[in-house]
Amino acid sequence: MIDFYLPPTPNPAKVDPMLEETGLEYELRLIDTKKGERHFDSFLKVKTNGKVPAIGERAGPAGREASAFDSSAILFCLAENPGKDLSAATDRPERLLWLLFVSSGVGPFSGQSVQLQHGHRSSCRIADMSA
Repeated sequence: MIDFYLPPTPNPAKVDPMLEETGLEYELRLIDTKKGERHFDSFLKVKTNGKVPAIGERAGPAGREASAFDSSAILFCLAENPGKDLSAATDRPERLLWLLFVSSGVGPFSGQSVQLQHGHRSSCRIADMSA
């Protein structure tokens, strides 16, 4: 069983469809970052660095607990989950190409766009240079 820890932000929206596609059993665990829940002891037991989104697998490789954070890393782990691989080994280069394209291109640019359009309220003022 996988515990999927997520805040109500866009990046986890990449992981949820992947969990559905793999058919892996998972439970959603909402983390309210505004309340600082990613720093609570209960979450830090799963991910010691407090980053979300994150997954914690109760019985990971070799039966040990396993975890990952960052939506791209999570997607990579899920795509290559033993017994649930979504494509042939010969497809791995293309799978990596698309994953890296999303994580280094589309993801950051769309996140910046949303932040600048909706979340950023600049309090910076240009100094009066005539003084």
